[in-house]
Amino acid sequence: MDQLQGMRVFTRVAELGSFARAATTLDLSRAMASSYVAQLEKHLGTRLLHRTTRKVSVSPQGAVYLEHCRRILGEITAADDQLRLARDRPTGRLRVDVPVAFGRYLLLPAIPQFTQRYPEVALEVRFNDSYVDLQATGVDVAVRVGKVRSPDLIARPVAKSRLVTCASPKYLAHAGMPRCRVAMRAGELVKMSKR
Repeated sequence: MDQLQGMRVFTRVAELGSFARAATTLDLSRAMASSYVAQLEKHLGTRLLHRTTRKVSVSPQGAVYLEHCRRILGEITAADDQLRLARDRPTGRLRVDVPVAFGRYLLLPAIPQFTQRYPEVALEVRFNDSYVDLQATGVDVAVRVGKVRSPDLIARPVAKSRLVTCASPKYLAHAGMPRCRVAMRAGELVKMSKR
């Protein structure tokens, strides 16, 4: 016997005064609703409902049991809702490690919106341009340039970047125009020469 389902059906029948209406709201057949209540009454050894051809009413024992059922079912609903809310709304501490430039220009401007959207998340941000072992340092999320070499990590692209070589006019007047340029690709230096 599914006592919890029996309690749900009994409560709905008692509130609506009808097996047919209770069965419809619970997406059950009338016979199934009647069977759940009969099993519950057999389990408890008492009649919870008085049935006539015209109406259903709650017995004195049923009225006492009904209050307990409402409280228990309410507690279950509250527990389900709390878990659902926790799943849908992140909570806790989030440790993030980002390169200095990324953090300054892209992450910092987004933090107020993030904290407003997720007020239960305590954000810890570290600005760091060197490799960080996430497990050893307790970092949850790191933003890095290049390919992920560890199979234990999950990587998602968040942005694309382009390196640009810049020089001030004063530097160019003193050192001259460069004849080749150096670029970074996936963590490796690549020399590109003019033809």
